[in-house]
Amino acid sequence: MARSRAGSPHSARSRGRRGDRGSQFIEFAAYFPLLLLICVMVMEFFAGFLALERLGNAARTGARVASTQGAEAGTAAARDALPGWLEQAEITSGFEDGSYYVQASASPPFMYPAADLNFELTRRVHMPDL
Repeated sequence: MARSRAGSPHSARSRGRRGDRGSQFIEFAAYFPLLLLICVMVMEFFAGFLALERLGNAARTGARVASTQGAEAGTAAARDALPGWLEQAEITSGFEDGSYYVQASASPPFMYPAADLNFELTRRVHMPDL
């Protein structure tokens, strides 16, 4: 005659394990969309920051060239300094208040365009006329 002992630690452990089976998967499935959203947001902010840094570098390069060779050469130098993924950027240059300026503007290259965030990143650099 087989009897189960209610106070046995072995039987309590086995019952507890069967009742919790799969709970970790359910918890992971609940938190996964939040984790994925955070990862996407980090990648988007990094892409925006990188685009802003590249626009600033192009404007600085263009302004440096414009101060020695003129506004047209500054625009061309800024265009050449941009990476290929920012080729749609708008480059303007000119002479104002005794210094040359170059301005680079572009929409951020978001990886997920469904967000439809319509704003522009702009960097403007002034250099004195040399």
